[in-house]
Amino acid sequence: MAEPSYTLSVTVSSACTTAPALTANTSLFKLIKEDCPLLIQMYPNPARSEVHFVAVEPGVPNANKPLEAQKSIQYKKFDITLYDSFGRALTHEQTTVGKLRLDTSLYPLGMYYVQVKQGSSTFRYTLSIQD
Repeated sequence: MAEPSYTLSVTVSSACTTAPALTANTSLFKLIKEDCPLLIQMYPNPARSEVHFVAVEPGVPNANKPLEAQKSIQYKKFDITLYDSFGRALTHEQTTVGKLRLDTSLYPLGMYYVQVKQGSSTFRYTLSIQD
């Protein structure tokens, strides 16, 4: 069964001669399970020696606080699987406390794929490991 695809359309209407800049945060994604959104933040990307995954409370995360200071959802479980560029699974980690640290120092520099799974919801993301 094919993964569903989604399209986001943005329209900017303004009387100004230039439209405001539009910025998308690609390291913030949303998983839905039983009408309860779970936001997962992955940082840093590109990574050097480690990458963190944090479940934060539903709604928009507080941009004024560092990610580490935001309250994580302590009762949420999610799984992370890291794949190499050939699609081979390198590691599988699981958390039940809403946060996870993945040691990337064991892997060569390059592009990797991360699968985040929470219940029946799955998200795939690209991770770059750089020096």
